[in-house]
Amino acid sequence: HYYGHGLKDKVFLMFPRLGEERYAEIVADKQERYEVVQRKGVAVVHGADDLLRAAAAGGVRQAVATGCSRAYMNETLNKLDVNVRAYFDVLVSRCDVELGKPAPDLFLLAAKRLGVDPGECWAVEDSVVGVEAARRAGRRCVAVTSGLPVSALVGADIIVDSFSAELLLELFEH
Repeated sequence: HYYGHGLKDKVFLMFPRLGEERYAEIVADKQERYEVVQRKGVAVVHGADDLLRAAAAGGVRQAVATGCSRAYMNETLNKLDVNVRAYFDVLVSRCDVELGKPAPDLFLLAAKRLGVDPGECWAVEDSVVGVEAARRAGRRCVAVTSGLPVSALVGADIIVDSFSAELLLELFEH
């Protein structure tokens, strides 16, 4: 599975002998496609805004730890159909760490910036490498099936296709 890796890592994993010129073409094509998606807006997973709001109201500090660049992270957060940015105390992107997912670096840095132990955190992930990174960071993990089969996300503690108040209660019970 290449889903969850940054673009550079994906390209080099898929095509290890690709030249710089062809790499630049692929990056430009991907950027063009991404901009089309961004113009249309991005929908959040059903219930995500309620989950984030309830967690914030309960005093839970929250972070974004994404394998994409800071620019893509900010563009995506700005294009979401629900304003969730206010719920996050910390934003960490691939630009902030040496190694991207599946290395634990993003999650470890997010926990450090939140001032909490990584083992006390939950990660919400939608990729195989994200689940692996959460595990390597000592975090418990909720996986969202957005685009992947449940069987690909079996390393997660909980697998959902949307968020609910019941999920929040289950997270606090653990």
